[in-house]
Amino acid sequence: MNTSQDGILLSFQPIQGMRDASPLELRVKNEVINSVSKLLAENGFEMADYPIIEPTELFVKKSGGDIGGRLYSFVDPGGNRVSLRPEFTSSVIRSFLLERSPNAGMRRQYAGPVFRYSDGKYTNELKQFTQIGCELIGSDSLQSDVQILKLALQAVSYTDTPSVTVRMGNIGLIRSLLTGQGLNETICFFVLSNLATLRAGVMSSIELVKRATDLGLVSDLQGQKDQGQQLLDKEYIRSHLSENLSGNTGRRSRSDIINRLVAKENTKVDAKSLSKAIDQLTLFLKIVEGEVGRGQLLDIRNEFGEEVQEKINELISIIEGVEDFESLSVRYILDFSTNRGLTYYSGLIFDISLDGAGDTVVGGGGRYDGLVRMLGGSEDVPAVGFAINVDSLLSSGAQHRFTEKK
Repeated sequence: MNTSQDGILLSFQPIQGMRDASPLELRVKNEVINSVSKLLAENGFEMADYPIIEPTELFVKKSGGDIGGRLYSFVDPGGNRVSLRPEFTSSVIRSFLLERSPNAGMRRQYAGPVFRYSDGKYTNELKQFTQIGCELIGSDSLQSDVQILKLALQAVSYTDTPSVTVRMGNIGLIRSLLTGQGLNETICFFVLSNLATLRAGVMSSIELVKRATDLGLVSDLQGQKDQGQQLLDKEYIRSHLSENLSGNTGRRSRSDIINRLVAKENTKVDAKSLSKAIDQLTLFLKIVEGEVGRGQLLDIRNEFGEEVQEKINELISIIEGVEDFESLSVRYILDFSTNRGLTYYSGLIFDISLDGAGDTVVGGGGRYDGLVRMLGGSEDVPAVGFAINVDSLLSSGAQHRFTEKK
């Protein structure tokens, strides 16, 4: 039972992680949103609105399950599994698939509340907060990456924040390193999902390999199976499944199903190969991660080859392409293991945090060329975007620059 300072009984309090906004707070928030929206409109991004409630599967497919535990999900009276939106990107891509013309791109901006459950570990973490951001769909140019990062920084500069840190990496580069060591897409997905915990020391490489083995993602055998082993596996599968596959098996024959299962088993990565790939990745991160400035060159072609060198050069080029801001000091750090889910990103990824405010992350974005196909499209479509958490930005002490921006 709660009582106010004057003894009046208070029956209800806001849910932890959700809060009221006073008229002044709302005015400041709307000033920031309006300034950023005007900036995005000047760069060709049209404002659109999207449902607060969407099918749960839309968000689960996009995140690969990473966000599943943070969704506010329920079954509606019609029996549909739905969720309050935790972000906007999924809805923008869904809308793109419904309305796009052949070979047409799209520039959309959005603003509104999003909802993410948290367990209260961080007392100041909001479960409902306002996002404003944009998505650029249809361009794979490096200049598009530059524009998105620049717009995100300009959005933050509309407050009186004096300095920020941009942590950035390239997920396509990480995928190239892993596939170059013989890992398949499933294992790459697994490593990316656990990269932050691996880098933070929460989990060792040995523990990660053991976890992959326990999940059946890798085999205990060292190297590829020889033909005799493959035949033994095939006979085992045939004898084990013969009774279960009796009768109607659909379009595929019994032998086809068996052969597909054997092929899948033989593409498994062995534990030794996974351990080697993780060691190589760890070495790469030790060499390249850290603060980087304009004009700085990182020559790693001897250790990792020309393809990796080219992607590192692209990151440096993005930094070079973002002009200095009069009112905002920006520090760049190469960091390939941000705290956000990484699995659906395909290239550039970045987070923006406020210096001197507990390193509060107030926004981020990146490239996700495979998301259109992941959500039901027939092909990959290049796309890149960013979103700013307006509530985190303002709760960190930043205020809108009323006099300068009016």
